[in-house]
Amino acid sequence: MSGLLAVVQDAVAAAFVLLGLSATVEFLLHRERARAYLAASLVLFSLVPALGRAQAALGTPNPVVLEVTVLAFLGSGYCILLFRTCFVPLRRWRLAAATAAAAGAMALTLAAGLPPHSRLPGPQGLVADAVILTWVGLVGEPIVRFWLASRSRPPVQRARLRGLSVSFAVLIAILLVGTVAGNRLQSPTAVLVTQLAALAMVPILFGSLSQPGELLRRWRNGDSDELQLAMKDLLVFSPDRATAAGRAVRWAARLVGADAAFVLDRDGEPLAALGMAPDLVAAASAAWRDDPLVETFARRRVVRAPSILVALPMDGGAGLLGTLPGPFTPVFAAHEAAQLRGYASALAATLERIRTTERLAAMERAKGQFLNLASHELRGPVAIIRGYMSMLERGTLGPLNPAGLRAVRVMSAKAAEMNALIEQMLEAARLEEGRLRLEVRDADVRGIAERAVEVMRLLADDAHPLRLRVDGEPLVAAVDAARIQTILTNLVDNAIKYSPAGGEVECRVTGTGESVRIAVRDHGVGIAPEDQERLFSRFGRISSEATRHIPGIGLGLYLARELARLHGGDIAVESRPGLGSTFVLTLPRRQPGDGAAGPAVPATGAEAVSGE
Repeated sequence: MSGLLAVVQDAVAAAFVLLGLSATVEFLLHRERARAYLAASLVLFSLVPALGRAQAALGTPNPVVLEVTVLAFLGSGYCILLFRTCFVPLRRWRLAAATAAAAGAMALTLAAGLPPHSRLPGPQGLVADAVILTWVGLVGEPIVRFWLASRSRPPVQRARLRGLSVSFAVLIAILLVGTVAGNRLQSPTAVLVTQLAALAMVPILFGSLSQPGELLRRWRNGDSDELQLAMKDLLVFSPDRATAAGRAVRWAARLVGADAAFVLDRDGEPLAALGMAPDLVAAASAAWRDDPLVETFARRRVVRAPSILVALPMDGGAGLLGTLPGPFTPVFAAHEAAQLRGYASALAATLERIRTTERLAAMERAKGQFLNLASHELRGPVAIIRGYMSMLERGTLGPLNPAGLRAVRVMSAKAAEMNALIEQMLEAARLEEGRLRLEVRDADVRGIAERAVEVMRLLADDAHPLRLRVDGEPLVAAVDAARIQTILTNLVDNAIKYSPAGGEVECRVTGTGESVRIAVRDHGVGIAPEDQERLFSRFGRISSEATRHIPGIGLGLYLARELARLHGGDIAVESRPGLGSTFVLTLPRRQPGDGAAGPAVPATGAEAVSGE
């Protein structure tokens, strides 16, 4: 038993020495006052078992070594108290009383000359008990304070504070039991149990100081899933910059146990703030606007210390995420601070995404406003020009020679093209603003296709013969006939324009059980697969040597598809470069017995009207 006890006592001494060295390394890495007090406390405490084992090895008790041991013991307790004051300051009279108690116990130790074995009755035994009780008083209040403070801390901070409290609480319990039991606790078995209990506290203290990786994973397990969801919510579901920043300050404060947090834009504009007075937010904004560097901002001490400041890289500058954590954060929340930096990266990406989205939305609104304004302003003059061209062509204003008549016809055709572009612009503006009105009625799509082909037959030349093929049975759909005819004339017109070498243009109308299918096929230049989807975007045009001369602004197919989708249908394209294209309009087919056409509900908010 004695051999085992000696091994355990040596292990306790070595473990506490290593713990003291670990705390010293932490202090040297961070150079903070709180870490200095904690390192001093653990180094002094490690001297107690180390000097005890040294005396046991020498076999000759030395009173001076004993006095140094007792003084180191009391010093460790006093340093723990000073460590506590770095977080929650003691009132002056309480700190003075604690200092006096520690100094008095040290003076009694030196005056009494404690022998190596102080478990003896008499004044020396009382002095030894007084030393132990003084140490218990110096350490007891901080560990209670740490435990109470841990309740409102983030998971890792909470675990580290509680680990510190539990470890010192067990050491206190060992000393108190030894003080009360006296010589009854001097049996080898009892000493072995107390030494094993002290040894068990070393890993807990080490975890509180150094946060090993496995402990981190266990401690943060409860919040890690929530953090991942919060980051996803931030990246994907934040509708605007203010909402994203508001979510960010709440999570930033939660991550590091802060009472306040703020987010500044790259120009210093406050995006969100939590737990901060308006004048403090304004001061932080002005300081960041003057010099947007984290180091400069920290040196100016605009916000109280301790603070955790993280730059938010943005296009054209940097924003700032700042947290004003509680006093425990610098020592006990290094992991949360690292997590905060990762969260800040997600926030910066989110703010830039929203900025880009808002910029694109503003451009889209500007395009819509331009379409609306330009089309209305151009409509009147073009109508007048077309009117005069018609009068000239009919000879109302006097006869024209053959050359003049040809010129007027060319000008009339160009004016008609311009009028078609204006109508497309007006339709696009109505669509964007939700003002597009559909007059929905049951109609035979074959008749609509016939009218569209007849209109285009008047405009087509001999190089582009038009052919219409239709099924023999009625193909009824609930449609706005005028708009469907507009779609078909646009498709046929494109088929003619994009077949510069000529060739037949075919419009085929067929039906299936649930749909009506109108296919417009040409033998023109064709479209590469990678360009086909861009055809249907607003202002989307495919520019090439073969098509660059063809007029248009890229609204025709965009409007055609949107109108088709308002009817519950769609437009698709099948094409290969050099082999022509086939555009297919599909519409839901009405069956006998379906009843009168009901109102369509367009996705863009356009209004639909049903009719008989």
